[in-house]
Amino acid sequence: MPSIKSHFFKRLLTFTAITTGTLTGNPLTAAQNWPSEAERIAAYQERCQQTIDYYVELTEPENPESGSLFTIAANLAAGENIEWARERLRTVNNPPSGSMFWMHPMVLAMYAGKDIWNDDDWDFIQELWRTYYPFRGDTENHWLMYYASIYLACQMFPDSGPEAWYNGKSAKENMAEAEDYIRDWIRVTTSYGQGEYDSPNYIEEYTRPLGLLAGWAEDPELRELSRMMIDYVILDFAVENLEGMYGGAHSRLYPRYALRPGLTAATRHAWLLFGQGEPQHNAGNIILSMCGYTPPAIIHRIASDRDTAYAQEELKRTRWRLRNAGPDAFEIDGRITTPVYKYTYVHPEYLLGSSQGGLLQPIQQQTWSLIWKDDNPLEVTNTMFGIQPYSNPPRGHDVFRFRLGHGNRSYSSLKGRL
Repeated sequence: MPSIKSHFFKRLLTFTAITTGTLTGNPLTAAQNWPSEAERIAAYQERCQQTIDYYVELTEPENPESGSLFTIAANLAAGENIEWARERLRTVNNPPSGSMFWMHPMVLAMYAGKDIWNDDDWDFIQELWRTYYPFRGDTENHWLMYYASIYLACQMFPDSGPEAWYNGKSAKENMAEAEDYIRDWIRVTTSYGQGEYDSPNYIEEYTRPLGLLAGWAEDPELRELSRMMIDYVILDFAVENLEGMYGGAHSRLYPRYALRPGLTAATRHAWLLFGQGEPQHNAGNIILSMCGYTPPAIIHRIASDRDTAYAQEELKRTRWRLRNAGPDAFEIDGRITTPVYKYTYVHPEYLLGSSQGGLLQPIQQQTWSLIWKDDNPLEVTNTMFGIQPYSNPPRGHDVFRFRLGHGNRSYSSLKGRL
């Protein structure tokens, strides 16, 4: 798909020019004592191993009622506590729950144990996929996790018929449908941006499925595209990164993390990918650590070099609109969205960014924020923003298809306005 790749590299070159000072006549100097590529990769691989070891150390081998599917996968990858993993596989799935949040760690455990699971284990796993019907979800990240997971699960049993799967489709049918969605998502994202753009929380819900595909998809083109999309998502973070904290305007951000930018999933990724901040672990990091992904040196440097202030301008889009999209709305293959204009000023000591305001996302929108460096970002509220919370259930119909009930708090919007 040359158009996807060419668009990606064009954007990478633009970001590189801005952040290295090429466009402003202030090129990076060698004064930062940047490590050699061998040293950089060795340090990254050490952090990956540290992540796997962390989850292995959490394991209680005598307790088959404790531990997640991610913990099972880490133990399998390390060759540790195998009999515990077999037993825990059964107890943690009694019964299975979580829909796409069950699917993707289940796939990780399947591939981590590909050469370890015995016939009884595989029979149990196949029966789970036959009988448990996961919900596809209703957001962009839900759909990507769902389709990446079903693609890889079916890839493990490529000749299985419709009777083997919860939805009555054969493995080949499921894989074709999933690949069609994944490729379309890549095309739209690289052409117009994500609907759930620049989210310090939901960045992890994209690195997880993309990491699975980059690590274990057998189709070489899909595997490479998925690796490139991890670069794409991480690059979006790198240009608005201040010592591991994701600044500026965000499509979705939970209130706790709006107050504590040092605790987000993005900050945890910054430690793994760039060695920034203190060690923090999450599920996205365990997948990245196991899938073989390595962040490119240029993105690592973009995330780290802050000798010179720069301005970052970005064009994003809202999630798909069903109605009331407004005069600026435009259509992508029959789907309606609205532009989001972002401006971020990145200074070596602070980061201030905003979008144009208005209702851009139905939930968890942060229109502007200021963050600054602190010696102990895990313990402080090193941010400032305005807040105007409100709940307006009818506006949920602009983007959601289901009938609104009593759960109106789902539509409360965190909105910062100058």
